[in-house]
Amino acid sequence: MDCEEWTSYSNIENKSGKIECPECKNHEIDTKLCLDMLVNKEIIKRKLIELSFEDIVEVNYSAELDNQFDVTINKIDLECESAIKEINDYRDSLFKKLNEKKMNLINQMKKLNLKITIIADFKSSRENLEKEIKQNKHELKVPNDRLKLVEELIGKLDLVSVPNEKRNHFFQTEPDYSNQTNILISKEMVHTLIYGNENQQLNVTHHFRKLMSKGSNLPIDQVINTGIVPKLVEFLQRNNHQLQIEAIWILTNIASGNSLQTGCVIEAGALPILVQLLSSSSKNVQVQAVWTLGNITGDSPQSRDLVLDHGIVPPLLHILSQQMHLNLTRSAVWCLSNLCRSKNSKVESALTILATLLSNPDVDVLADATRAISHLSDGADAKIQKIINIGVCPRLVELLKHSSQNVIQAALKHHCWHQGPDSNGLRGQHISQAN
Repeated sequence: MDCEEWTSYSNIENKSGKIECPECKNHEIDTKLCLDMLVNKEIIKRKLIELSFEDIVEVNYSAELDNQFDVTINKIDLECESAIKEINDYRDSLFKKLNEKKMNLINQMKKLNLKITIIADFKSSRENLEKEIKQNKHELKVPNDRLKLVEELIGKLDLVSVPNEKRNHFFQTEPDYSNQTNILISKEMVHTLIYGNENQQLNVTHHFRKLMSKGSNLPIDQVINTGIVPKLVEFLQRNNHQLQIEAIWILTNIASGNSLQTGCVIEAGALPILVQLLSSSSKNVQVQAVWTLGNITGDSPQSRDLVLDHGIVPPLLHILSQQMHLNLTRSAVWCLSNLCRSKNSKVESALTILATLLSNPDVDVLADATRAISHLSDGADAKIQKIINIGVCPRLVELLKHSSQNVIQAALKHHCWHQGPDSNGLRGQHISQAN
């Protein structure tokens, strides 16, 4: 410029005519003449060339980065596929080992040749029962071959097991903590379970579950005395299936105790939530909820009626109508068997489902379904007529020849309950139709 100063191109780039000198401010400059100067033209062209070169380099770097990212993503995908395959292979190997362990345990149980405990007062009344069957032989119109079959079965069943109305939830692989409970339950654990964040609560609940999953002497009272039962019930309402499972597991084993211990679960408000969880999207949560409700129903007639009043029958029958998950079906039919001990008419709607369950190939399902029907038929003649009307009598007679003693016991109990000296025409009809 005239003042022999240099200025930035941006100071005059978009301006026209004469402007004040951007450097010395003491004179005016003509922007067109300034930009048309040869030296300035050369500088401007050089700068444009440099900018173009930078754009080219930037485009090349961008393409290279995209290529590198694609390569990296492909490597990640390959690693993920490999990891998934390893996980699946490991899972399959665990399932194989678990199945082998199961078969070993079954074989061991067969070799032990365990004797079963007798049904309450069955042994003392067996001789009378045999006499009553013989005395009513002609009145009931029971064919000789059927009568002989029943007599043989009674002779075989010298010792018959009483079905357990409550069941514990054990982890056989866990160490026995029952003698160390006071040491392993600390104030810090209780405080964390009540006030910690969700991950901390899950870890501590898992620890409590392990304490309650092994040993013949479960520390039920010690766990109740910590005051965590209401908090465990609160966990059932969380949107966290793992936390729900851990909490229900503990409640299941608390409810497997005496009536006072079971009452703690009821008083904490667990019943309506457990009934809701029967419709959970998680099968494992459903199994645990059914198990806990089964223990509560097996506690006493009062507890059973409370469970019925909370509407357990419709969701339980929905589970049994699907029969999609064996463990869930087993737990549900066992729970239903406990419910059928009630004289409440609400359970009579289960008859149709129970009739279909008599065709289930699983021995546990079959035994509990048969036992449930026998409970429903215990009472007035009208109840027996309902059993006859659904057409299950021929199947019940077939089950007297089943290979499982549990199934035979349940079927025999059903027949024997309705063959006393006070048998009337209806009960005779029940036996004759069963033939």
